[in-house]
Amino acid sequence: MAKEKINTEDQKKVRGFVQRIIGKLIFKWNHHTTMDLFCTAELAELCMRARELIWSEPICLKLEGPICVMGDLHGQFDDLLGMLDLNGWPLTESEMIWFEEKTLKIKRSGRNEQKSSAQPESTPIKTPKGSGEVKPEMEELGYKRYLFLGDYVDRGLFSMEVVILLISLKLAYPNRVYMLRGNHESRSVNCHYGFYREVTRSEHLTNFSQFTAFKRPLEVPDVGVLADLTWADPDPTVKTYKASTRGASYVFGSQALRAFLKKLNLQMVIRAHQVVEDGYEFFDGRRLVTIFSAPNYCGQNDNTAAILCIDKKLKISIVGYRPAQRDKKFEKEKRSKVPPKPC
Repeated sequence: MAKEKINTEDQKKVRGFVQRIIGKLIFKWNHHTTMDLFCTAELAELCMRARELIWSEPICLKLEGPICVMGDLHGQFDDLLGMLDLNGWPLTESEMIWFEEKTLKIKRSGRNEQKSSAQPESTPIKTPKGSGEVKPEMEELGYKRYLFLGDYVDRGLFSMEVVILLISLKLAYPNRVYMLRGNHESRSVNCHYGFYREVTRSEHLTNFSQFTAFKRPLEVPDVGVLADLTWADPDPTVKTYKASTRGASYVFGSQALRAFLKKLNLQMVIRAHQVVEDGYEFFDGRRLVTIFSAPNYCGQNDNTAAILCIDKKLKISIVGYRPAQRDKKFEKEKRSKVPPKPC
């Protein structure tokens, strides 16, 4: 199949920004960066271009092998990357090298330099009019062709990344990637299962003025600033961020905490949300303290409660509380109480 020539400056710009998005998601994305890699204008342009391309395809696709079929992804972007690494990308080896070099600004010498010197080009769909038939590429070209059956979003934490990568690959290589629509590609379903909240609340706390955007009453979303403030926990075994075993938000390490404090010009974080034996627990050289004020939590923990006090000079002190102290004081009174008569 003949390759389409880029004959206008507009096409070159579109090709360029799509390739930059693909490179960032493959080689720069991690749990910490998430959507910081892109701006709103880029994603709006991506959606417009993808809509034009997908609308140009027939609803019923007739595809020939060889082709790989993938089912529900549900925002599990890490796993999507892992499966493509395992089974093969819709990119040739030389194209992957080109993306890596351009994204990470790597310079190679010798055979690798010659191998990756050419910019990857997309090949357009050519569909026989009215037939809905799409001819496959030859297997020996060195990449895999994929049919995705839908349900790209909801429930997982990174639905936007899944959609962005797939539609970017679709735009760059339309005859290597095909996308069907699942029941979760629906506005009503998205509003209940997370994707809507991810799109409208996908941001990080960089300035306290961001809180003015929230209007009461509101529910805590699955992702975003409010989810992180209410669900995230410190973890001494990680440096930056890692998915939380709670199933929401992340755990964060000392490097992430220090970057957060510096960005917001803070000295310490005071937070709750975790049972700690003494009622308080410092983290990362007293840059963070956890306060827990429910002693003997659920009747199953032998933990002390704590109250943190801050004076006018911002010096802190901690008061501990054990239930036995209060029980002893009122023990006599409890024993002398007469049980109420039954009605």
